[in-house]
Amino acid sequence: MTDLAFGPAYDLVRRIDLRGTKDCAWLVVVTPVQPQPELLSDFIQEAAVWWNTPVRVIDAAGMAIAELHESLHQPPDDGVIIQGLDHWSDQYLRALDINRSDLQRPGFVILWLTPDGLQHLFRRAPNLKSWIGGSSFQAIPDPGLMSEQEKRNRLAELSAHYNLTSEEVLEKATRGILPSDPEFAEWLILLGRGELVR
Repeated sequence: MTDLAFGPAYDLVRRIDLRGTKDCAWLVVVTPVQPQPELLSDFIQEAAVWWNTPVRVIDAAGMAIAELHESLHQPPDDGVIIQGLDHWSDQYLRALDINRSDLQRPGFVILWLTPDGLQHLFRRAPNLKSWIGGSSFQAIPDPGLMSEQEKRNRLAELSAHYNLTSEEVLEKATRGILPSDPEFAEWLILLGRGELVR
């Protein structure tokens, strides 16, 4: 997987801006596996304010490629976030890759994908992957906006899913042997140890 820059919405928008890839760019924001709609709404608000441009969402889950093309070009110069590509078939993703030149537009495009969705896209659409290059960013909830109970609940979910304790995660991170899964980065940040994210 591409090296990812981690952060909540406001940090992601600034990191994207620092790379100078706002206009005519294709980017990826990798989201947690569990849906967190507040991340998307926070990102849209931050992006619209920071870049002083309208930002809209296209849900491509049930779309054909022609519909996606039409939606991207009406209008062609705003910011667009495409979600739902996680649900596209191999055939659709290959066709998207072949017809990628039809998707070019002046406004930036952000693909909103889960980690599995990103890997699936990159396997089936290698040319689109080259468009994106290293412009992949990991979205995580802003721990400062989560209540202590929400943090405890999320840490408990992660612990149950991976069958690890927070102490074991910290120990692995300190030794540099923690897997690079986005959920482990989220785990460290929720523990207040974001400096250990690699």
